Amino acid sequence: LAVFSIFIAGCLIMNLLLGIVVLLPLPARNKKLIMHRCMVFWCKVPVYSMVHIRKKVVNLGNEDFSKPAVILSNHQSHIDLLLLLMLHPRMIVLTTKWVWNNPIYALVIRYLDYYPVMGGYEELTDKLKAKTDEGYSILVFPEGSRSPDSAIHRFHKGAFLIAEKLGLDLIPIFLHGAGDCMNKGENHLRGGSITVRIYPRIKAGDKSYGNDYHERTKAVLAFYRREYANIKEELETPDYFRKKLI
Repeated sequence: LAVFSIFIAGCLIMNLLLGIVVLLPLPARNKKLIMHRCMVFWCKVPVYSMVHIRKKVVNLGNEDFSKPAVILSNHQSHIDLLLLLMLHPRMIVLTTKWVWNNPIYALVIRYLDYYPVMGGYEELTDKLKAKTDEGYSILVFPEGSRSPDSAIHRFHKGAFLIAEKLGLDLIPIFLHGAGDCMNKGENHLRGGSITVRIYPRIKAGDKSYGNDYHERTKAVLAFYRREYANIKEELETPDYFRKKLI
């Protein structure tokens, strides 16, 4: 309840900040970046208020997000977005229709150019190209929705189509433990441990993952399933399951 209250308070504060920032005598690009930086801060606040959950970010590729890319992540929980958006301010999200229309934060995410995927990915290409030209990366959950069992489910091709059309690298990120702390359909947080692993980039011209976005979708999905199995074997010790079992 405390974390949820902090989240709602953060949404209200972001709406108030939006009303102030849009009035500043600055170029629109600068005002949006200010709001993106505020978003990073207000994502960190609820994440680090979860004192009963251990959090760890492992940056295996020394990624600084300075070069635009398509960021891929598995999807387990409502808290996934907070964990990812706190990593860097120059990040926009491809989201669902209900998120786009949510009355609590719709104004903010629309101002930040988070785009809903309703009519397909192709019609978003020009808008996304404009944002990547400004230095923003695009965050996508290729599974499309939260996994009910934390397993890696089938990937949709849209993220890989966008990466191919815009000539962008892929940045794989793995979330582990978020589903065990708050699974799909649950409205409470249990204690546990969450790990965010940022892997080295898959370069746009890397043919080892296929020659086009169809092949790349299947190859990257196989990589995610293989690597997630390794992560589970490493992290899911008896101590990891202790609180969940209790």
